[in-house]
Amino acid sequence: MTDKYFDNYLDLFQHAGWKQLMQETQEVFDTLHYDNCKEHKDFLSVQATRQQLHKLLKFEDLIRLSLQQLEEEEVNDDSV
Repeated sequence: MTDKYFDNYLDLFQHAGWKQLMQETQEVFDTLHYDNCKEHKDFLSVQATRQQLHKLLKFEDLIRLSLQQLEEEEVNDDSV
């Protein structure tokens, strides 16, 4: 992955639109409860939706962790 790859994401995470998307996604995530499921298909639908929203909510953390790991690998490669 290139520096441009991470720079694009880091830039995106600073925008008000990203913060708004994350806030609204969290609000939707928080409204999805298994208690409201009357049938198994409802449970599966809520489960799938929560999984997808959770991935989106954790995306920034994943990108930042990937960048941190890449930087640590580069430091280790330089010291060898």
